Amino acid sequence: MSDYVPGLAGIPAAESSISFVDGEKGVLEYRGINVTELVKHSTFEEVCYLLLWGALPNQEELDIFTKELAERRDIEPEILKLAESMPRHGHPMNALQSLVSALGTLYPARDVESPRVQRETSLRLIAQLPTLIAFLHRRRQEEDFIRPQAELSTAENFLTMLRGSKPDPVEVKIFDAALILHADHTLNASTFTARVIGSTLSDGFSVIAGALGSLFGRLHGGANEAVLNMLDDMENEKEVRAKTEAMIAAKQKIMGVGHRVYQVKDPRAYLLQEMAENLFEKMGSSPLYERAKV
Repeated sequence: MSDYVPGLAGIPAAESSISFVDGEKGVLEYRGINVTELVKHSTFEEVCYLLLWGALPNQEELDIFTKELAERRDIEPEILKLAESMPRHGHPMNALQSLVSALGTLYPARDVESPRVQRETSLRLIAQLPTLIAFLHRRRQEEDFIRPQAELSTAENFLTMLRGSKPDPVEVKIFDAALILHADHTLNASTFTARVIGSTLSDGFSVIAGALGSLFGRLHGGANEAVLNMLDDMENEKEVRAKTEAMIAAKQKIMGVGHRVYQVKDPRAYLLQEMAENLFEKMGSSPLYERAKV
């Protein structure tokens, strides 16, 4: 009888050329390209193209891909009506999961082995998820929905729709980089969930809706929210240090500290910390950021 391995740690579950992680050396690559190079020299749209089709696009391919995304960013009235019927202050991840699933009713994609259906579903999800998230945020703030603009990039569109004003170019560059750094991470929990659902030949909208449910968890994507909640409960830098030292002494889990895969510092953290410092130096700091730095 085989030994039980919690969390399938170290157990190969799939082969993929999409991304690669070396947890001991702190390396993350997409299609053989280090993410540091992609952040420096590519845009989120180019990286999406790379992940989907295996190579960075030339200018003509990028122009076509960008145009296809722009044409699909807006939300159909049926989806808006459904979103408006949801509790205003319910958790946006619950709402987003439901809305992504509902997209499948508008854009049937059952022939999942068709390259045309695969491409269309991928384009639709990449284009509309930022719009849905921005809509849900503004509705929680009791603010009007701002529609996407065809001439803006994914990053600039999202920040504009989210806040209702034109973002600073530094903010756009940093958010674009953040999108790149979170675009893929081999077989993490939400990707594993997506692959299980996809293996049944379910449609792409159901696949991503299921993955969002996994991403929501506090031990996966929801860890970010848990960190913010923890910092919100601490009044100043002194309290942050005292409480975290007490948690370490008690061997309690500290959200946002450590990583299941990386035995050294997460390579994405170096880039994000540098960008955060540049952003707050230009735009001004915040108490939350000062507590986080401790």
